[in-house]
Amino acid sequence: MGDLLEKLGIGAFKQRLPRAGEALPGRDVPLPLHGVHYVNGRPLQGDFPGMETLDVGMGCFWGAERKFWPLPGVFVTAVGYQGGQTPNPTYEEVCSGLTGHNEVVRVVYDPTQVSYESSCCAPSGNPTTRPRACARATISARSIARASM
Repeated sequence: MGDLLEKLGIGAFKQRLPRAGEALPGRDVPLPLHGVHYVNGRPLQGDFPGMETLDVGMGCFWGAERKFWPLPGVFVTAVGYQGGQTPNPTYEEVCSGLTGHNEVVRVVYDPTQVSYESSCCAPSGNPTTRPRACARATISARSIARASM
């Protein structure tokens, strides 16, 4: 039964950071990025004058990202990875639990329309819970928050 759970991404192995020598090698070249957001068509990179940025890990980023879309003042959101040992990891590599990355949502927002506290805390659940919302329940689905103002 333990082998089956490991293959499904469930178990203690994926609940911890990779040890020295376990991390996947990754690649030197960053993966290609789409220039605009699929849903709202706004740019994903560049200067955003007057805006602030919040990077938050709330578990699996697919559901977490869309929780920010209806907030007033949110200009654009994007998903990606932070932390970890593997340079430029793919989605599959992060899901393996062997990169040490967090899945994160970057929120670019207008601070005159929404506060840091509202953008950071309103959509999230309990940030102290262990990663389990994702079916794969890996260490990448743990909670974090980082702001640049």
